[in-house]
Amino acid sequence: MKRSLVVAGAIVNIVSCALCGATAPNRTASVIVMWRIPAPLSADATVQPVEAGVVALNFLAPELAALLRHPNAKITLAVDPIFVAALEKMATSQSVLGGVASGQIGADDARTTQMLDVFSADIVAPSNVIRTSAGERFTSDASAARLALMGDRAAHFSQRDDVDFAATALLVSLSSSGYALEHAALFKKNALTNRDLQALSTTFARASRDVLDKVKQAAVDGTVEIAALPSYEPIMPLLINAAGRPRQVPYTVDPAAGADVGYAVDDGLRAARSVAPGQGAYGVLSPDGAYDDETAALLQAHHAAYGVFSERVVMANAGASAASVLDVHSAPFRAYLLETSKTNKMPVLFCSDSTSNALDSQLPSAPPTAFADRLESAVNLAIATTPASDPTVVVVCLNGTGTIMRRPDRGQILDDVMAMITNDRTMRATTPKEYLHQHAPTVETYGYAPGSDAGGFDSWMGSSNQMSLWNALADARKAAGGDAALEKPEVRDALLRAESGQWYFWLAAYQPRSSTDQSLSRFRTLIAEIYRSAGKPIPSNIAPVKLDASAPMSTPGP
Repeated sequence: MKRSLVVAGAIVNIVSCALCGATAPNRTASVIVMWRIPAPLSADATVQPVEAGVVALNFLAPELAALLRHPNAKITLAVDPIFVAALEKMATSQSVLGGVASGQIGADDARTTQMLDVFSADIVAPSNVIRTSAGERFTSDASAARLALMGDRAAHFSQRDDVDFAATALLVSLSSSGYALEHAALFKKNALTNRDLQALSTTFARASRDVLDKVKQAAVDGTVEIAALPSYEPIMPLLINAAGRPRQVPYTVDPAAGADVGYAVDDGLRAARSVAPGQGAYGVLSPDGAYDDETAALLQAHHAAYGVFSERVVMANAGASAASVLDVHSAPFRAYLLETSKTNKMPVLFCSDSTSNALDSQLPSAPPTAFADRLESAVNLAIATTPASDPTVVVVCLNGTGTIMRRPDRGQILDDVMAMITNDRTMRATTPKEYLHQHAPTVETYGYAPGSDAGGFDSWMGSSNQMSLWNALADARKAAGGDAALEKPEVRDALLRAESGQWYFWLAAYQPRSSTDQSLSRFRTLIAEIYRSAGKPIPSNIAPVKLDASAPMSTPGP
């Protein structure tokens, strides 16, 4: 396996102020804040636009508003192409909302169930809205919807309940981003009607279009850079060749699906170009920071301008000497030129997972200033760790639908963070493309050992239950024609969905049994759809698992 090779003289011995106690020099770090915008979780194609609209109004709109309040701030949005397509549909009123408002879609329809899931999980009511009649009802109904989704029959929603909940959910979403002014009177009503839902749906579609247009304009203005996510966020090294793990490693399955990864990457790059056609060059954020040399070579072959991976990849290449330990502490805070073939090199950056996780995992009780304070500490440490002769870059990769954006005070948090990264004393906001243009990498590397933000890959391929899912995927892909399956749109979508890393991770995650059962059901439905769309018989027992048996984790692979 290739290992990192640094050009002679590019990295010098580091005297880390953080480690030796010296005062940090007066230097400035470039800070890249990347927000990952995932694909909708909803399975139905008419519910996905609603979910994308909710994300746009509740999560993207506050970020865009904060950018306007801080003219020197810049962010990067790594967008899943499925999200972009869904938001485009919502912007033209192509969604389940019309059927619910007209009464054509009833309370027992699977689409209504998915809609309840979206509205109860992804909307945070502003404090001034919670005190209104509609706000109180939304908060109560959101809790009841979660109970109903877990099988509590006492919390079952009638069709009238569905209409009122959907309407109040749209009203709250619109109000959180300033689009509800024409509907202010609805906050006082004791129940919202089908007609109210129809009117709110029209405004919701217009607002979704406005947010999308603002993202595109911000890309033109240079305050937002658009990066690509591969469709449905597969763990790319595992799909290409099981991350190079030999078959002797327990629970290893090699899907040999490099063609699928290539399509997912191309789809992500196409979506990025559609949002920011004038940007010119587009990088790829690797899902879960996953890396192996074959993945990097694939990104290069598909014309990614740069790749972004987990800091754990570069930090795993430390030697045993004191100088090596110091080197590895500073390694994530620079850009590299990665040799992907004898004639090609690709710039790469590394997410600071420790900083990103610290921000994403702040307790709900933490004051809003805690986020900027934690970021300031992390950047100061990065400056203290890197050589004075090297430019310092800190890449923070945050979940665009994560805990930060689910707080009612997210506007203040964003203001504090953007003020911090534009203070020009220790920080300067930038984007990957801008940084790589201003600080062309001089440190070259031949590659790294496979890795991810979880260290290795056992979080996705580390148990007999997960192996069962991988075998089901590999068998379905083979039955559908292997690489040729990508030529059939109906097969391709189900295949790419089933290749998402979430299905395999959720089997290793601590969550309620009902959530695991639901995830397995959805995965099996996707596998069945691959067979059905390919015109092949559907197996009677897809991906059998034993949830009451805890399989040991495998020995970490290479």
